[in-house]
Amino acid sequence: MPKRRCVFTPQLKLEFPFLQDADEVGKIFCTICKSVFSIEHGGRSDITQHVTKVKKHLLALSAASKHEKVTSFFLKNDPSGSTDESRRTAAQEGIFAFHTVIHNHSFRSMDCTSSLLKQMYNKKFTCARTKAESIVLNVLAPFAMQQIYKEIENINFATIMIDTSNHKNLKIVPILIRYFKPNSGI
Repeated sequence: MPKRRCVFTPQLKLEFPFLQDADEVGKIFCTICKSVFSIEHGGRSDITQHVTKVKKHLLALSAASKHEKVTSFFLKNDPSGSTDESRRTAAQEGIFAFHTVIHNHSFRSMDCTSSLLKQMYNKKFTCARTKAESIVLNVLAPFAMQQIYKEIENINFATIMIDTSNHKNLKIVPILIRYFKPNSGI
């Protein structure tokens, strides 16, 4: 049994801001590696040994330094939540997703192309497979359907053609609606 029990002093708290008091006396919680360890017997030397020699802590520290923090993706200055640069990037991503649909490219091809565009032009450009698909399904498709509904709302005659085809494991049912508008024709 040691002569004295070391505790987490305010001076140690200032020196090691990533450490916090644990529930038990003489133990502290490391926010980097998410572990609890004892400083009862060695105090500062236990902390320096944890920081410099514990493999779990060193791996967590290197992982944290390689990746950006989540807070770096949030906008801080503008109360509306967007800046001109972020709006421009969002518009570019929307155009890129639209280009994918118009030219019948696969969403999988967006992974490679998006990373190329990110390296060559804009570091904040991220429109890979999942985001491109989300833009098409949740933004462009509802807008296009809304425009079609408005357009066919007042027509008198229409021809509807339906066909089905299989594309690998996907069953496609295209619907073609032909109608006449007095101002623009068929």
